[in-house]
Amino acid sequence: MQFPSEEEFIKQAKNNPIALYQNISTIVLELNNSIQELKDIVKVQQEKVKNLENRLNQNSKNSNKPPSSDLYKKENSTRKTSRRKSGGQEGHQGHHLKMVEEPTNTHFYPAPDHCSKCGKDLIGSKVKVKRTQEFELPKISIEVNEHQIEQKICSCGHCNTSNLAPSPSNHVYYGSKFKALIVYLKNVQILPYQRTKQLILDLLNHSISEGTFWNAEIEFSSKVEPIVKEIKEKIIESSSAGFDETGIRAENNNHWVHVATTNHYSYFYFHKKRSKEAIDLAGILPYFQGVAIHDFYRTYLKYNCSHAFCNAHILRELIAISEISRNTWIQMMLALLIIGLDAKIESESNGLTEDQIVEINQLFDKAIEKGIIENHSLIQINKKGSKELNLLNRLTKYKPDILRFLTSPEIPFDNNRSERAIRMIKVKAKVSGGFRSFSGGQFFCLARSFLETMKKQKIPIFQSIVSVFKGQPLILRV
Repeated sequence: MQFPSEEEFIKQAKNNPIALYQNISTIVLELNNSIQELKDIVKVQQEKVKNLENRLNQNSKNSNKPPSSDLYKKENSTRKTSRRKSGGQEGHQGHHLKMVEEPTNTHFYPAPDHCSKCGKDLIGSKVKVKRTQEFELPKISIEVNEHQIEQKICSCGHCNTSNLAPSPSNHVYYGSKFKALIVYLKNVQILPYQRTKQLILDLLNHSISEGTFWNAEIEFSSKVEPIVKEIKEKIIESSSAGFDETGIRAENNNHWVHVATTNHYSYFYFHKKRSKEAIDLAGILPYFQGVAIHDFYRTYLKYNCSHAFCNAHILRELIAISEISRNTWIQMMLALLIIGLDAKIESESNGLTEDQIVEINQLFDKAIEKGIIENHSLIQINKKGSKELNLLNRLTKYKPDILRFLTSPEIPFDNNRSERAIRMIKVKAKVSGGFRSFSGGQFFCLARSFLETMKKQKIPIFQSIVSVFKGQPLILRV
């Protein structure tokens, strides 16, 4: 309905003022309804814009996004600045080239018998030798070792050979070091088949087939399986362990890599699902009785063991909320967690003092109380979907598990140990996009379980792979 023109308005006002009033009332009512509809639309659009802005503002400091997603945008760091200068500190033992007592090769360069400037005879002159040492790679090439195995046939028909002689299935085959190089390049340096083949061709002037590539992995898989089984048992017996999971593509579908770590062991498990079914089949948490360190993935809470939560996740959530909320409790919680982290680092293996633990617990309670007051209106209406309220409720409910790092020296502040373990899974995804087959994912997890553990055990990785191919026993030190 439209407003009448000025002439019509005057005419209606003279002839029928009641009808004019009714018409104006109807128009005003319709306008009010339209305005309310527009307000509702604007409110919905503002909420969408806010959500999109929050998503655009996410980075590695306030979310679970990796640092590589930050691109070149400079963000405020949560790290504290140090008063120390960059570089090696006082008392730090540097690393540099030093001369060795017994060089591999010695080349002697005699001086001439006559002076190159004036031609004077140098026989009988004082002699001094200047020593320099060059650290260089040896000639890189493939050695072909021929094994001539003497056989003696007994009258009984038995063929007798040396017990030290190799017994390969083929007359021509690759040795343990060569096969170890293939496994090392693919599973430590994360090189795909074509780049591994090219590297071997460039360095050794030797071409390998794809069959050689996969045969080496199949052999390594069968020989390393008992060691990985022992690693798994060691983690089950440990007093604490970190757990995490990450997605990766395989067979054109999303799959999951589950990881369990301690300071001395790492175990990876490949499955189609992230759920409890996959965690059960991984075979650690159903039997684990220590402290499980993880994020707030609720499936972990279904297992009958103690729990400790990753405070790095909580810090990122608090930072993200602080960027859109001015509530004081967030800053209080951020401050006390950083105080707890500093105290944890300073105390090292001795643990925090009773006074420190009491103080941080009191600060935690005060921050929660302040949060309840500042979110009183949301709590009253029981608003769902509020990140701030959800985090506040979680911190309130799981306080003992969040602050467990204060009372247990072996419990870390965060779960970065497990997150570092799955970092190479993400590198694999970036390099190759994932796995072509499910068995490829299984082998990669088997190999990473062994390799990560060897690194933690401070056993040379390449040599440990060679030992596996040779069938030599590897003793886990802890």
